[in-house]
Amino acid sequence: MNRVFTLILCVIVIFGLIGCSSVEQEEASKIIEMVKVMEQNGHQLERFEITYDQYKENTDSLIASGFTNKEKEVLFGFDGKMFTGKTLTGVTREEMLELKEALKNALKDSWREAAYDTVYISDVYDNDTFGWKYVLTKETITFENMPDTIRYKKYMFKQSDDGWKIFDITDMTTSIDRIHPKEVEQYEKRNGEAIKYTHRLDAKN
Repeated sequence: MNRVFTLILCVIVIFGLIGCSSVEQEEASKIIEMVKVMEQNGHQLERFEITYDQYKENTDSLIASGFTNKEKEVLFGFDGKMFTGKTLTGVTREEMLELKEALKNALKDSWREAAYDTVYISDVYDNDTFGWKYVLTKETITFENMPDTIRYKKYMFKQSDDGWKIFDITDMTTSIDRIHPKEVEQYEKRNGEAIKYTHRLDAKN
């Protein structure tokens, strides 16, 4: 009898562990897809392919309440004018293209069109202290006649009533010929082990 009870208990525990693992994998997949949506729309906005309003429409459901995202971030500037998400609210696609041309004309010979390739996305990692999760990204951005630039980002997630939401994004950009190991360590190592960038997003333009 005891042997039967023990066997039943073991089966229950095993199925419980499988169930937990399945839920965690599903959550991780959703979080990775959220990062891909943010990256895709961020690149399109940087290339003036979509408006800020379209960017917000495509990403607002992923953002935690209170996080301003790109609303206050300076996206570009010229002739002493700084353009944030807030100042680009209501700007049409045609006006975005006009702003791009104005930016190119203002920068003249120093204008360089950025060429994007692949965004490398890490696995989902846990912050056990606060119960948060985070995902790291890295990509190489190429400019004509200039050293390549490498850009890292860290997407922070917290649990809300309707799932995991992004509540903070930090980034670091540096010339590939000036990389300092200490500066990029937080994006390349975790607890002394290499960060696993196992996911990909094609960001070619």
